Amino acid sequence: MWQPLTPEEALVVLPTGGKRTISQTVLSGRLAMEPVPPADTKSWTSQFRRDGAAPGSIASLNGTRSQVFAQAVKATSMWLQAQGFGSFSCRASLLACAGAQYHHDATYFPNDVFCVLWLSDKTPWDVYFPFLERRIPLELGTVLAFDSAQPHGVVARDCVEFHPDSFRGAPGFFCSQEIGLTAAVRRRMAIRKLSERGRRGCIGIGDKPTRTVWMDEIDGVSGAWKAQPAQLPSTAYSR
Repeated sequence: MWQPLTPEEALVVLPTGGKRTISQTVLSGRLAMEPVPPADTKSWTSQFRRDGAAPGSIASLNGTRSQVFAQAVKATSMWLQAQGFGSFSCRASLLACAGAQYHHDATYFPNDVFCVLWLSDKTPWDVYFPFLERRIPLELGTVLAFDSAQPHGVVARDCVEFHPDSFRGAPGFFCSQEIGLTAAVRRRMAIRKLSERGRRGCIGIGDKPTRTVWMDEIDGVSGAWKAQPAQLPSTAYSR
C-alpha cells in the first residue's frame, strides 16, 4: 500500500552496501558569467528541439560542448572549493530543460551531490524544493548545490506546481556536476552514512536488490512523494 513519504523518513540505499540520510542543505549563490554566445544558444536550442524534448524533461547536450562549458566547469569547481567541499571527484554535463517536473535523482545517482550553474538569462523560472519550501530564482550565473535525493523541480516564477504550458518557449541551459560523497562533502552537506540496517522507522529507497528497498514515486506536478514495499514478501522488509 502506498504511503506518504518525506526526505526525513527516507534513506538512500547505496550500491556498495549500507544506507545514507538525505541532506536538508541547499547551498546557493550567484557567479559572474558572460551570456552564452548567440551561436551556441541557437545550436543548443536546435538540438533540444531535434531530440524531441518536451516541457518538463531534461536533455543532454554533451555533443555540443563549447568554451562556455569549460568556463562553467571551472567556475563551479572554484565555488565548491570555497564552500568547503575539499578535494572531490565529479562528472560534468551540459544540459537543457524547459522547466522540470518534480523528481529526485537517487535512483541513478545514489551517492552524489549535484552542483548546477545556470547559463541562461531572462528565464522567469525557479528551482523549488517542496519539502524544504526553498525557492531559488534561475538567473544567469545562479549556482546551487544539493543532494541528488532531495525532491526538486523547475517551475514558473512564484509557482509551486509544475505546469507544462508555462514552458512552451525556448529552453534554458545549465552545467551540472555530479560530486561523489567524500567524507568532506558528507560533512558539508550534513549527510550521515549508516549500516545496511539503516535507522529504525525509515524507509530505504533505491534500485539495489535488497529486501529493505521500497518503491517510490513523486507526483511531477505537485511534488507529493509516496512509497510502498517492493514486490517481495512483506515479511522481508524492515522499517
